[in-house]
Amino acid sequence: MWTKHGYRWQLIKRCAAVMAAVTAPIIIIIMITAGGTQAAYAEEAAHAALSPTVAGAAARAAELFAAGKYQELWEMGAPVLQAAITVAQLQAIGDRLGAVQAVGRPQAVPGYPQTAIVVLTYPAFKVDLTLTVDEEGKLIGLFVRPHEEQLQPGCSAASSSADGADAEESWEAPPYVVAGTFAERTTTFGTPGWELEGTFTYPTDRAEYPAVVLVHGSGPNDRDETLGPNRIFRDLAWGLASRGIAVFRYDKRTYVHGGKMTPADVTPYSEVIDDARAAIAWVKRQPGVSRVYLVGHSLGAQLAPAIAEGLPPGTLAGLVLLAVPARPLEELVVYQVQYLAQIDGTVTDDEKQAIAQLEMAVQALTAGQLPADADFLGAPVHYWVKLRELSPVPIARRLELPLLLVQGGRDYQVPPAEFEEWKKELGGRGNVDFELFPDLNHLLIPGAGPSTPQEYEKPGHVAEEVIEAIARFAGWANNG
Repeated sequence: MWTKHGYRWQLIKRCAAVMAAVTAPIIIIIMITAGGTQAAYAEEAAHAALSPTVAGAAARAAELFAAGKYQELWEMGAPVLQAAITVAQLQAIGDRLGAVQAVGRPQAVPGYPQTAIVVLTYPAFKVDLTLTVDEEGKLIGLFVRPHEEQLQPGCSAASSSADGADAEESWEAPPYVVAGTFAERTTTFGTPGWELEGTFTYPTDRAEYPAVVLVHGSGPNDRDETLGPNRIFRDLAWGLASRGIAVFRYDKRTYVHGGKMTPADVTPYSEVIDDARAAIAWVKRQPGVSRVYLVGHSLGAQLAPAIAEGLPPGTLAGLVLLAVPARPLEELVVYQVQYLAQIDGTVTDDEKQAIAQLEMAVQALTAGQLPADADFLGAPVHYWVKLRELSPVPIARRLELPLLLVQGGRDYQVPPAEFEEWKKELGGRGNVDFELFPDLNHLLIPGAGPSTPQEYEKPGHVAEEVIEAIARFAGWANNG
């Protein structure tokens, strides 16, 4: 049954990405998907404006986590969640955090009726345990992060932030960064009421330089596109600036203003396109900038052609699409869930049933059988409809801009088959370049063997080959 607020797969969009973040002094990892039991918790439900099912399951999960009963907590998860995270991994998180002093009551998250936040108090800090629950009371999301007054849950390719001092101190610049060759300054830009802060990184050894604007993947990303110990956009900014290319990166609207955004507010334009165009306009006004390129990652790459098409001719010198989908995003979600289900070598009956239900849901969306304001995979149906209308391949065909597509061979979120589809569609154009790096994952970080969500917990850096490919492209595109 499709319901406005109770659709059991409403957050499976985010199931393919394990959320990881390191902050003082904690490590965070998690996963989202689907799944069967409930408990009454009427007093807290009334207090937090949550349904008894959501409040009860969230309270129970928080109590289990605080008590160190990780096996029971794991059993509250749905099949695909259980396939993606182990009891040992949950215990490792709990051990790193230490002993819980107090467990708060479940609190509602505006616009997300299936999600609750429980504040856990430790001797030296607090964390927000964000829990998403399906209509049967099974956990479909579990996310730990530093306590904030306003928090919007969400995750995809890269969506958690690490703002603590320990995380900052533990991050080290990649070896391809050349210290002393660039500087940074911050600014505020954007639509009144929705202003964002960004960082402009620019070379200091020349008076004129090309510039790129970085556009994030889905989820409430910070300007570094932080995922666990990894800072994807900082790697790109510092690496490119070391090669004479300025970079502008900024906090995403859903990261800064997520607390006041309702599902009706969220469209591809409000989430990504409008702010990306504003960022491009800001960069164009900066002294020394000779030309501007747009560099999108994942969802940012998917929407890059639409961003470019709405700009006056000559605004952009080219597009760089990192891990860009060719198919509709909801179809990729099915692939991601299938991949995660089989990664242990076995697909259980429960997992098969869950995948079949997801496939039915996607078919219903494609057939136009869901109300426009219904929740679907964590966003309103109208969001998905508009995303389909902004399909990147046909828009890219209409553009005359030079394009560079970069793909990791170990990417399971946007697999190499997407890259091959792009090559089939645009491979004959002389101003389109394709770069496939076999050992890179979705974060463009090197590794070996099949990629897993747990891989995102490990510190790494965007491969130097990616930096060099973008630098070469920015050096020749529209530059003779």
